[in-house]
Amino acid sequence: MSLHWDKKIAGIILAQREREELYEETEELSELAWLEMVKSGEVRFENHTIGMEKQSLFDRQLEIMLPRHLSSVPKGELGREGTAHNRDQYLFINEQEQLSCGLLWMQRSEMEIDLEFLKDCMMIESKGKKPEIRLFELESDALKQLNIETFDSLIPIENGHVYQLVFLGMFDNRVLIGSFQFKADQATLWRPLSTAIIQTIRLNK
Repeated sequence: MSLHWDKKIAGIILAQREREELYEETEELSELAWLEMVKSGEVRFENHTIGMEKQSLFDRQLEIMLPRHLSSVPKGELGREGTAHNRDQYLFINEQEQLSCGLLWMQRSEMEIDLEFLKDCMMIESKGKKPEIRLFELESDALKQLNIETFDSLIPIENGHVYQLVFLGMFDNRVLIGSFQFKADQATLWRPLSTAIIQTIRLNK
């Protein structure tokens, strides 16, 4: 039993070190600095320059700033055509950079929803479906203030790892579930940039 917990603790320490190495470069820019770049329409980080533009989605009910080089996947390719489910979801991709952003806006709920509990359920389900993935949470003060929950995962693929950031927020009594997925070696750019993008979501009334 002691050996079992020794291995478990050693694994946790190793994972923590890997996460620290993954994000050490992002400490140079604050969350506010990332957000200001996104709002300005241009993000500059190291040798990257990324143009941003405002997207009006879900019959113009929601707005979000997204990279210009992402392309929207036609709704008919997201599943069965003509369903209400397809009308309330979007997928933006850039195949060359293996980058994607997905958004699903659920039906209006008449009851109060605990986003943290929902997030925990999603994490358990994700781990159940793919035991090999590594799940963790990186707290964002800015997103917490907006009552947005997030969790992260490293997903092993044939030639490395894919990084995924999942977020959950409440807009007009409807849960918005979104995700950003990118190559793990690009996490120092896309993880903080994704966090800033999430902060630009606005409800149009």
